Amino acid sequence: MESSSTAAGILDVALPTHCHLDECGLPIDIILQTSDGAFLAAHTKNLEAYSSGFPPAAFTSAHTSINPEIVELPERKDVLMLLLQYMHHHRQPDSAKFPFDVLNRLAEAVEKYIVFSGMENVHTAIPNHPLAVFMYGVKHDYLDLADMAASRTVALPLDQVRKYLATRPDALFAWVQYREYWMKILLFALQDPPVAMHRGSINECNSWADYHRRTLQDLSGGLLFLRDIDNFLNKYDYKIKDCSYCQTRVTSWKGMFNKRIAEIPKFSSLL
Repeated sequence: MESSSTAAGILDVALPTHCHLDECGLPIDIILQTSDGAFLAAHTKNLEAYSSGFPPAAFTSAHTSINPEIVELPERKDVLMLLLQYMHHHRQPDSAKFPFDVLNRLAEAVEKYIVFSGMENVHTAIPNHPLAVFMYGVKHDYLDLADMAASRTVALPLDQVRKYLATRPDALFAWVQYREYWMKILLFALQDPPVAMHRGSINECNSWADYHRRTLQDLSGGLLFLRDIDNFLNKYDYKIKDCSYCQTRVTSWKGMFNKRIAEIPKFSSLL
């Protein structure tokens, strides 16, 4: 972090005089210069209150909104604008809507500057960016976060995951082991569940055939069904609503399915 209020080339630039957040009326006393040449007005009190990564020694009380200190940071404008939102007492940005590239860089920034409110918000991005969140958890030793994201990564190609875990062969090996447990779940789901004998000593009726055919079609994508397990398990229940025998069979199958899932160890336990 480089600090200068008289850096060459800056004096001729029109510096911001207000915070970029419309609802913020706090006086500014510091300017953050981004790596892509933008200038963002900020408040040293907020930086120190919401972050543990901005050294107080870099900010002096001699600077005011008339003569703000200018600090150069290596992050780009898009990330620093979001980071500063986390350091205000306002509604936080919805990280689930962030583009993949921005989320990755923001996650690194909130870790670097120790912005706890930003760290928590990364959790909401798991459904849309599971691999990025998984890698973030592994890299920074947030194993609870890695565990939450892990099941959403097992349907991804091995080469893609290997690229992300190139510097952590131990984590890659653990991930391969973890995925094997889910592959066994897939193989179980592809098997015919135990029969529920119908009246007249028949094994199954037309309702079951339709239900099972559709379920197997959903499994043709391999582990992709893990993106929404509840929907997978309950999606075609309406096909057997008129047959109590098929309902019993499906209930038993779901119970065995959920039992096997519950027995899968956490990813972190395999590290």
